[in-house]
Amino acid sequence: MHIPVLCEEIKKVLTLKKGDCCIDGTLGAGGYARMMLHEIMPGGILLGCDRDADAVRALTEEFATQKGNIFLRHANYATIPEILKRARIACVQGAVLDLGFSSDQIEDPERGFSFLHDAPLDMRYDTKENIPTAADIVRNSSEKALAHIFLNYGEERFAERIAETIVHARKRYHAMTTQNLVDMIARAVPSRYLHQRIHPATRAFQALRIAVNHELEYLETFLENIPRIMCHGGRVAIVSFHSFEDRIIKHAFQKYARAHMATAITKKPIVPTQEEMRRNPRSRSAKLRGLLWL
Repeated sequence: MHIPVLCEEIKKVLTLKKGDCCIDGTLGAGGYARMMLHEIMPGGILLGCDRDADAVRALTEEFATQKGNIFLRHANYATIPEILKRARIACVQGAVLDLGFSSDQIEDPERGFSFLHDAPLDMRYDTKENIPTAADIVRNSSEKALAHIFLNYGEERFAERIAETIVHARKRYHAMTTQNLVDMIARAVPSRYLHQRIHPATRAFQALRIAVNHELEYLETFLENIPRIMCHGGRVAIVSFHSFEDRIIKHAFQKYARAHMATAITKKPIVPTQEEMRRNPRSRSAKLRGLLWL
């Protein structure tokens, strides 16, 4: 079973009660949704969405026996205002986003998220969505564009060297796979980095995943939509895993606070305890920020 990150802390931030209406914008394996159901039922309403159709399908089957109002949608969290409108719900008391990606996605070799399996370099959350895959980006982007992706979305210190190597080497590969990309990265970085604790392809793979799925653009859209989503007194909880995501969230929350529209529940981000990191290594880089909508 997938372990949700900072779940107990999110519960404290949201302070949901029986009868509340809430939304999980990144359903994943359903850990937060189960927690929210426990807090709001009976009488509450749970909405949830995810870009991964398989995740939505699995949770729809699981929650079919649950009593209460549960609406799960195969959709992007940037479209939450439209989801609420179709459900005839004006606003929610609680909203949660987890900006990580699930272990189910990592462990499915056909999705191309992981450098641990040789597979087509896809990385789309929704494999039926007609958008460029990671292979398309690696094959067709300019050296400057690739360097920008690796530096800004992955904070990769060797972004320019990796981009240059890819542009010179990519024509050799007929069908771009995860292993092809790993090979190119290995040629680009200094040899001393090939045996570090963190795999040398980690940041480049992260950057491509974010670029393929337009994750930062959708996060910014969600943050802009908060006034259209939250009830007065409602609370937002967002878990991020990278410093650039956390900065975007922090600045948006500060903007609302300066306008006297909201107040930060967390002055500094909440991070996992040593015990949680031991039980759930995925949580190591997690940061939770909460917002109270006034």
